[in-house]
Amino acid sequence: EKLGEKLIRIADALTLLNTDITPLDDKVKGGVKDEVGCVEAVCEVINKVMPFPRLTYTPHLVQELKKNPRFTPTLDFNEAHIIVCATGTGNGTMRGHCGIIGRGDEIISNNSSNGRWEYNYTIDAWKARFRTKGGLPILLFKVV
Repeated sequence: EKLGEKLIRIADALTLLNTDITPLDDKVKGGVKDEVGCVEAVCEVINKVMPFPRLTYTPHLVQELKKNPRFTPTLDFNEAHIIVCATGTGNGTMRGHCGIIGRGDEIISNNSSNGRWEYNYTIDAWKARFRTKGGLPILLFKVV
């Protein structure tokens, strides 16, 4: 099984969907609140496929994905690709967000209102919110 296939199988697993998959929370040292838990959630899914640092900030996730030889930047919105809009790169109207492109054109990510790993956006809705409204560049990475 290729790593990208394994990543999407795990990300899309019914055992993870609609649950709070982050190992830490704001009650634990180093944890973050649910409304900013997207990076922690993506790292948790990646860690089920390969060793990956536990991060909590979108700019740090981008840095790690760029330097990690297991990932390569891409322009394709394909299944199992990591999608990131880094905080601080847009017009200042919103925080960044990250997720994993799931089956079809949907994106699985941490739901900021309840901390659950869910299908939260379509690709078009993500583009409209983060790129058009927030001015954030969309970065995509595939597992190699």
